[in-house]
Amino acid sequence: MASGSSDKEASLALNKAGIKGIKYLDGNSRFAGEGSYNYVVFDDEAIEVLNTYYQQQEGPHGQVAFSDGQSIISLFQSADRSTLLHEMGHVFFENLRQMAGTNEKASADLQEFYDWLEVEDWDALAPEERTEAHEKFARTFEAYLMNGEAPSVGLKRVFATFRKWLVDLYRNIRGLSSDAGQEITLSDDAKDLFARLLATDEEIEQARALAGYHTAVDATAESLVKHAEADDTAKAKVGVSSKAELRERRKALTKQVREELEQSPGYRALFAMQKAKDKGGDQGQR
Repeated sequence: MASGSSDKEASLALNKAGIKGIKYLDGNSRFAGEGSYNYVVFDDEAIEVLNTYYQQQEGPHGQVAFSDGQSIISLFQSADRSTLLHEMGHVFFENLRQMAGTNEKASADLQEFYDWLEVEDWDALAPEERTEAHEKFARTFEAYLMNGEAPSVGLKRVFATFRKWLVDLYRNIRGLSSDAGQEITLSDDAKDLFARLLATDEEIEQARALAGYHTAVDATAESLVKHAEADDTAKAKVGVSSKAELRERRKALTKQVREELEQSPGYRALFAMQKAKDKGGDQGQR
C-alpha cells in the first residue's frame, strides 16, 4: 500500500482482502498474554461483533461475540465452570435466531422463546433491551442445567456433571439469582423450551418414559449405600469384624431380650390373658 494512505483506505483494503476485522489483547492483558480483547471491525456488515454479552459478577468472567455467522467465546482468568455454560446459552439463543430464518420448527420455537421473554419485536428492541433478554435466556439456561433433568437419555450423564458443577458454585437457584443480581425462575414452560432446544421430541418422550425407572434405580443404589454404611457402623459399635459375626451377635441379643421379656411380670400377665382368650374366654372384660 502506498505511503500516506489513510486509515480508512487501509481498512477498506483489508476488508477487500477478506479480513473483516482484528482483535487484540487490551492494555491490561497484553503483559499476561491473556485476558480481554479489543476489536477493530473493517466491514460495516460485520459490526454485529460488538453485540457482546458478558457473564458479569465481580468483573466479567467471560464473553461471547457474534460476527458474520460465527460465535467467539472468550474465557477470562476469573472464569469458573459456570462461565462456559452461561456463554453457551447466548450461543444457543443466537443459533436459534439464525435457524429460524430457514427452519419452520426453529421459527416456532423462537417465537415461543420470544413470548417467554416478553419480546414482541426483536428488531425494535434497544441494545440494552436485547442484552437484558439475552442475559435472562443465558441465566435461565444455567438454571435448567442445574435442575439436572436431561432431555434425552444420551445427555443424562453430562447433565449430571453440569448439575454438580453448578450446585457446587451456587447450591440452588436462589444462589444463582443472588449471583445474577435478579430473580431467576425455572418454570415448566421454560424447561420444555430448553429441552426442545437440545433434543428431538422423540428423545424427550423416551427420557420422560424412563424417568421413573432411573429414579427407582438411583433410589435403590442410595439405599444400598446407606445400608452398607449402617452395617459398618453397627460392626464398629459392637466390635465385630464380619457380617456373619454381626448376624450371630444379633441372634444372641434377640434371644437374650426375649428370655428377659418372658420372665417379666407384665409379659407373664399378658400371656395368661391371651391364653384364656384363646380358650374362649376374655378375662380382660366384665
